Amino acid sequence: MLFTNGSTYDGEWEDGVRCGYGESTYLNGDRYSGTYLNDKKHGEGSYFYENGNSYVGGWDSDARHGKGTYTFVNGEFYNGDYV
Repeated sequence: MLFTNGSTYDGEWEDGVRCGYGESTYLNGDRYSGTYLNDKKHGEGSYFYENGNSYVGGWDSDARHGKGTYTFVNGEFYNGDYV
């Protein structure tokens, strides 16, 4: 699906919203692969930022939550809990 803001989504839907596994590409070049609930990132997923940073781990209502690893483009990383 191509949204009016230029982002795309390829994945599962429920009642007209993203729900289940899907992959999104945003106009700024960021990408997300993972699960959605009620049209928000929720559960496990990977987010790849256009600048080369990435986050792999838990999500809750579009926010990083639970265990996860944020890796910076220079190789440094944080592995731990997100609230």
